[in-house]
Amino acid sequence: MNFKILLSILIITFNISIPLWGIQFSRMDVMTDCGPQSVYTMEVNPKNKYLKILPVLAHDEVFGFEEVSSMAGRKRAFAAVNGGFFKEYGQPVGMVMIDGRLITPPTGETPVLCITKNGNAFLRELNFHGYLKVNNSTITIDGLNRLQQQDEVVLFTRDFGYSTRAGLPTLNLIIQDGMVKEILDASEPIRIPADSMVLSFTGTARERLPQGIKEGDLAEFFYTVTPVSEPIKQAFEAGPWLVKDGKVIARDREIRVGVTNVPAPRTAVGIKGDGKVVFVVVDGRQSHSRGMTHKQLAEFLLNIGIVNGAALDGGGSSTMYYNGKVVNRPSLGRERKIGGSICILFTGKRK
Repeated sequence: MNFKILLSILIITFNISIPLWGIQFSRMDVMTDCGPQSVYTMEVNPKNKYLKILPVLAHDEVFGFEEVSSMAGRKRAFAAVNGGFFKEYGQPVGMVMIDGRLITPPTGETPVLCITKNGNAFLRELNFHGYLKVNNSTITIDGLNRLQQQDEVVLFTRDFGYSTRAGLPTLNLIIQDGMVKEILDASEPIRIPADSMVLSFTGTARERLPQGIKEGDLAEFFYTVTPVSEPIKQAFEAGPWLVKDGKVIARDREIRVGVTNVPAPRTAVGIKGDGKVVFVVVDGRQSHSRGMTHKQLAEFLLNIGIVNGAALDGGGSSTMYYNGKVVNRPSLGRERKIGGSICILFTGKRK
């Protein structure tokens, strides 16, 4: 189809709109005051039992980098976009939950894209509280699967990698099969055995280890993520809000993003009033498409029916994969290796 919708600052010409096996893909030419922009969208119903929205980390670990197309290929995904922000060595910023397994906790600063076990999707800031219960004692955890600082208690699982990467002297509880297998003082990184956890204490945090704990004691990790009303199955923390409760709330500067009032490649995720999830990628820093500001992107989301929407990582990371290929034009001229992506998989009969 080819028609125009007059908006307050945008004119959108729909060039391609293809529904395929439950995924609605569109390519649009969007006119802003910066000129024409190339925009790509994918709309998915999270309640479609034949589709699965799945967070994927590079090489399935907290550390590392990988192209979106490679992650999609490994998971045999039909579609994918780049995920949220990541740190220097590829560690995701904030919450990642895969098939109900918490990999990294939320920051509490930016919204998390969540898919519940019932197929409901929402964006919301979340808070994490973690504990390890050993016999009748409870140890509060400062962090999960992240680099450890002085005077902290951090829990490491195999999702973090093969070792704790600790650069400080540590006291460690190695936990396997629900019990303390070993208590170990170390001045170098501790190996994380398969199917095990390592609870690591540094500096003054050693004093938080209750007296009398010994090898063979029962140990259980538990946590809360709030506020949620039903169990979360998949989650990937996004960047700043763009649209909230049907209103544009994008700002000109954001943490981890910096200035957002200049045109650039962008990726966003939004949820429509009917509960469908929409992924958006805008090409930028190229002659055919300079990109959008956060406020322009927010207005675009609002005008395609998004009620709540947030930015994902942008710039050279902005990538959309669909039906076996990258469909947008990444600004680097090639895919950037990134820390994670959000894939869409078929789980049964294609519909």
